Amino acid sequence: MAKQGKWSDKFTLAMGELETKMQREHSRRRGADWPEPEEVEAWNAEREMRRGYGQYCGSVSAAEKKQTKEEHKRELFFKNVAVQTAKSAAFLLASLALIQGIMRFLPDSITVSSSVGGRELPIYCVETDKKQVALSFDAAWGNEDTPRILETLKKHNVKVTFFMTGGWVESYPEDVRAILADGHDLGNHSENHKNMSQLSDEQCQEELMKVHTKVQELTGYEMCLFRPPYGDYDNHVITNAQKCGYYPIQWSIETRDIIVKKV
Repeated sequence: MAKQGKWSDKFTLAMGELETKMQREHSRRRGADWPEPEEVEAWNAEREMRRGYGQYCGSVSAAEKKQTKEEHKRELFFKNVAVQTAKSAAFLLASLALIQGIMRFLPDSITVSSSVGGRELPIYCVETDKKQVALSFDAAWGNEDTPRILETLKKHNVKVTFFMTGGWVESYPEDVRAILADGHDLGNHSENHKNMSQLSDEQCQEELMKVHTKVQELTGYEMCLFRPPYGDYDNHVITNAQKCGYYPIQWSIETRDIIVKKV
């Protein structure tokens, strides 16, 4: 037993010397680049630790990478919010600018009349798929037929427009109120029933606005339809009506009731 122990010790010693000799030889071949055993162990331990995180040596750790992703997502989220907010603000500002532009310029630029050969035209009719007609009456003389007309219209549930002169409004204020109370429209037929084409711009506007003021003070109603007396109009009559906030109206079919009465 003692002899076997001696041989075992000698064998271990010989193997140790052989390993040392091999390391020295290898170190001599590679020079000073060969690391010390302690350095190799430390390097392996670090490598295994990093592998445990699923990363190779020299890469960021898993914890660091996870934190970077979260920060990246958070950064993208805030960027998207900022971009959307900027877009919304830009859209809102553009919308406000558009609305302001419409409110400022549109009323002066839009008209319902048309122009043919350089002549401004009033509204004669409105295109519609419905089987409808628009009825209107001139209120410029007496009121003898007014109650009967209103009764007939009410019976058939028909709404019309009464174009009134300033003198008629002054003479029959209760009829004006009754017409409006029955749901009919009040229209402007000028103050004095003159040929409007023979008046100046100032006179045209005065003819319109005198009646407008009378009706507004009497009923609170703001009229917007104007029919020229005798159907007499030209470009300056149409444009002056529009300047006063009125739509010029003309008939497309006349009943010729005046001629019938004379006969």
